[in-house]
Amino acid sequence: MSWNYRVIRHRRRKTKKLDGETWYAVHEVYYDKKLRPYMVSKEPDGPQGDSVKEILSTLVRMMNDVLRHEVIDMAYFNKLVKNAMKAAEKTAPASSRKGRR
Repeated sequence: MSWNYRVIRHRRRKTKKLDGETWYAVHEVYYDKKLRPYMVSKEPDGPQGDSVKEILSTLVRMMNDVLRHEVIDMAYFNKLVKNAMKAAEKTAPASSRKGRR
């Protein structure tokens, strides 16, 4: 499984109480065998390490990855999850689907 750091665009819907807003964060993105993004870290990622040198190394990798790859909208991953849940529901035995509606 391959992965890298990518910038993810987050968007909040506009409501009566909240203005719609957009923000960006660096996340780990994982790829399937065909090198399509299929999973993203739940929370944004920040540099960590056992030493300053390790943190600096992580920062360099993050910068290189972010500069090489385009931004992905979080809606892309939300859609993947939604589709996977629908597919799982279709393949679940009828007895496990009772009472869900």
